[in-house]
Amino acid sequence: MNGRLQSWKEDIVETFLLVKLCLTSFWFWLPILYACYLFAQIWMMIVINPLTIFVGPAIIAVYAITQEEKRMKTQYNVKEEKPRAILRPFNLMPEKKEGFNWDVEKSLEEYRKMTDKDEEK
Repeated sequence: MNGRLQSWKEDIVETFLLVKLCLTSFWFWLPILYACYLFAQIWMMIVINPLTIFVGPAIIAVYAITQEEKRMKTQYNVKEEKPRAILRPFNLMPEKKEGFNWDVEKSLEEYRKMTDKDEEK
């Protein structure tokens, strides 16, 4: 009886060892994973609309455009000012812009050079 019990115990341990060996082997799971992959591909072809592929790149493009605008504003120090009300009393009076200096003579000289080149052609 003792020998039979020992043999039965060894059979159970050997069975568990084989099950553990199979479940932890990559080659056991490879066909199962491949079958899951095929089923997922078939499911995606049927359920998911192909036009949804364009949603991700469209979101990225809009984000890139907004980031480009922000970058340009910071690079060239552009500050958005609120438009002034038309009926404000001092709107018709000239204003001095801070940091703006226009050299009229230099601009006129550049204009003369440009028109001289046009006349020579």
